[in-house]
Amino acid sequence: WELDLLTGELVWSDEIFRLFEIDKGRFGATYEAFLNAIHPDDRDAVNQAYTHSLAVRQPYEVTHRLRMSDGRIKWVHERCETIFDVAGKPLRSTGTVQDISERKSVEQALEQSENHFRALAGNLPDVVVRMDRHGRHLYVNAAVRQATGLAPEAFIGKTNAELGMPAENVAVWMATLGRV
Repeated sequence: WELDLLTGELVWSDEIFRLFEIDKGRFGATYEAFLNAIHPDDRDAVNQAYTHSLAVRQPYEVTHRLRMSDGRIKWVHERCETIFDVAGKPLRSTGTVQDISERKSVEQALEQSENHFRALAGNLPDVVVRMDRHGRHLYVNAAVRQATGLAPEAFIGKTNAELGMPAENVAVWMATLGRV
């Protein structure tokens, strides 16, 4: 897309019309018409990202939602760069819009799965631990407090050796972790 800041005319590619599901003949081809195509809850953030980029004369990137006429939501990632004259006056903004709805859907499913895991593991009476290949704790559930006397937060990012666990136990755990 391209916005002529002298005339206010906004030009979209055919792909953006398809993405926004807007008929070329019904689009007002102005910045305000573009803002109206954005999900109402995201309009201020998008407008602020754009106006801030003009003020600091820097490109911007923003992720936001579109609300389709049938109520569906699409997620898009937008990038924009503005060209200024020698006096610093903005002349033309150009940018891209990419549909990231599928990626957002996957991210939301992953977040939901992670929440289910944490709810399940967090309430088990047994100690549940997740480590990286170097033996650093990535996750421990609340039951670790009763087993060790240490708060779960004390484990994150540390190895059992760094936590002062007996060397013979650390060796057994690392050997087991290596097999896993």
